Amino acid sequence: MAGAGLRARSGVGLKPRHVPQLLRDVRALGFVEVHAENYMVAGGPLHAQLRAVRECCELSLHGVALGLGGEARPDRAHLERLRELVRRYEPAAFSEHLAWSSHGGVFFNDLLPLPYDGPAMARVCMHVGIAQDHLGIPLLLENPSTYLEFAASTMGEAQFLSEVVRRTGCGLLLDLTNAHVSCTNRGEDARAYLDALPLGAVGEIHLAGFAQDPAPGAPLL
Repeated sequence: MAGAGLRARSGVGLKPRHVPQLLRDVRALGFVEVHAENYMVAGGPLHAQLRAVRECCELSLHGVALGLGGEARPDRAHLERLRELVRRYEPAAFSEHLAWSSHGGVFFNDLLPLPYDGPAMARVCMHVGIAQDHLGIPLLLENPSTYLEFAASTMGEAQFLSEVVRRTGCGLLLDLTNAHVSCTNRGEDARAYLDALPLGAVGEIHLAGFAQDPAPGAPLL
């Protein structure tokens, strides 16, 4: 059933070049994660590969373009394409970023940060609700990697995420690398950040690498 939740096992981000090897030893994996936007076409080899993988293991669908933190509501055509993917593959989980990537009809090829204040809270909660209602499954909201703070923010990131979870019933995709990067860049304690999150709402964990900016000064990841 779509949105039933991932079992507590390790998974990988699916790359087409890895599919043959994965299918030979699929029992070693708990699930695979794919970027939803790579599959927003009717057919083709990518879908054929994903169908073969989906028959063997659980699927996590990860979106990067809903813009839940933006001024505008999530694009309805984009939501329709996401819903078709959910119907087609019945992913155990669907996730998106706490970020925005478009404004005034202009799309920016990046996941941009937002202030953590009351108006942003209201927008994010409304947009998460729209997405969950349209897709018919819970959404996992991913903590971002950030490089700056807004003077307008009235709360910390962990408090903001916790309140979104409380108001919308969504879950969290806890990206440990993003947490480390953001806390380092903001001069915060990563353990305190994690302790402030509703860890019972975590439905998936991301772990990847990072690089440090070689420029002199305070550490920037």
